[in-house]
Amino acid sequence: MTFGERLKQLRETAGLSQIRLANLIGTSSSYISDLERGRRNNPTLPILSKMAPALGVTTDQLMNLKDPDRTYTDEHYTSEDITRMVLAKGGTEGDAQLIIDYLDGIEKSSIAAKKMKAPDK
Repeated sequence: MTFGERLKQLRETAGLSQIRLANLIGTSSSYISDLERGRRNNPTLPILSKMAPALGVTTDQLMNLKDPDRTYTDEHYTSEDITRMVLAKGGTEGDAQLIIDYLDGIEKSSIAAKKMKAPDK
């Protein structure tokens, strides 16, 4: 589920229109619409910190970080997922990029090591 799909689901569950949610958090309804349709990604931490209580959830729940089937090492996390997690914990987009680069480096090192390892005989 994308962030936009999650946002729409939570907003509708809370019984809020896009206009009402936008008014509660001090933004425009077009911004909410863009988030829900995936035209905008990675809302800022101040927006997230206003949005979650307006929807009656925690920031982690809004970002879907408490899904028990997903772990931080799950290969299905995208760069967007990692960025959202870092932002939700108070980090910056730069922090997220450092983590993404680090993980990419580990993956490349692992692949190179496997290629260099001689088969056992």
